[in-house]
Amino acid sequence: MEQTFWEILNEGVRKFGGEIIAAVLLALLMWLYRVIKKNIKQLYKERVKLEVQQQQELFKQEEERLNAELSKRDEQLKQLEQELRQAEEVRGQLEEAQRQVELHKQQEERLNAELSKRDEQLKQLEQELRQAKEVRRQLEETQRQVELHKEEERLKAEAKKRDELKKIEETRRQAEESRRQKEAIRQYEVAKEYYAEGKYDEAAEWYRKAAKNGHTEAQYILGWQSVK
Repeated sequence: MEQTFWEILNEGVRKFGGEIIAAVLLALLMWLYRVIKKNIKQLYKERVKLEVQQQQELFKQEEERLNAELSKRDEQLKQLEQELRQAEEVRGQLEEAQRQVELHKQQEERLNAELSKRDEQLKQLEQELRQAKEVRRQLEETQRQVELHKEEERLKAEAKKRDELKKIEETRRQAEESRRQKEAIRQYEVAKEYYAEGKYDEAAEWYRKAAKNGHTEAQYILGWQSVK
């Protein structure tokens, strides 16, 4: 008993489940195949001797058409699978990009923390450097005092050896004047360093010391500040 188109269609739906389109196409192909086969058989019975070769050619052409249709469906299926793989690759790339963004964010936070730590270390080093400069000034001051003392002792010893009291006094006065000049110059330079560092109170104190020792520029600066 020959099956109708709808019976074949229902059988294809039950066989392929929810894939309705594929079931319809397959049912249509099966129905067409059976109809063609039935027609071929009928024609073969009527014209078996006259049209054997023609019917074989028609059957071959129909089979080739069906194979071509199946091949086309296979190509479409392959294309869909390829598009699915591409979609999976795109999703993987998006997930990788998101991971990279998170990693970059973590690295940025870590670098900011390291920069803050370096800033603190830099501030501490600057403070230690200022302290070292202060200690160096004090050491230089002590060394100059020792050198001046040695110079004074040497001058006294020479004066005693020569037994020239007047020369000793003159030499002492000159040494004192020279010391005061050198001291004034040194004090003026220290005041300039303090002023450049923004320590104006310390700078004013050292300007006063330099002015007291006869430094004219320090005296001028103090006089200008008092007028101002």
